[in-house]
Amino acid sequence: MPKTKLQRRELISLIPFLLSFIFALRLLQLVYQTYQSQLLLKSLKSQIQESRITIKELNKKLVYQQSDQFIEQEARNKLNLVKPGERIIILKTTEDSSLPPKNINNLRRATWQEWRYLFLRF
Repeated sequence: MPKTKLQRRELISLIPFLLSFIFALRLLQLVYQTYQSQLLLKSLKSQIQESRITIKELNKKLVYQQSDQFIEQEARNKLNLVKPGERIIILKTTEDSSLPPKNINNLRRATWQEWRYLFLRF
């Protein structure tokens, strides 16, 4: 019988330890969940701020695109419309000077021909 009393005392003294261990684990879980929630909150606030900036930019673009200046510019550029009394002048370009000559390899002489020309002039 004395064995059972000793076991019962050990069990009774073990119960507060187990309860405090469970309490500590639960507390750690709550701290971790709170930390994760704070990270999520920061991320969402950042997204909200970016969305507000995007909304402001889109509103500015909308206001500009509803203006008479934009409508006139689009009519001139895309639809080739003109105001009454204006004339369209189309300039023809003969050759684009920004491009290199087509036969650039034919203009260059061989090295021995360059030396001959340098010294003999023919």
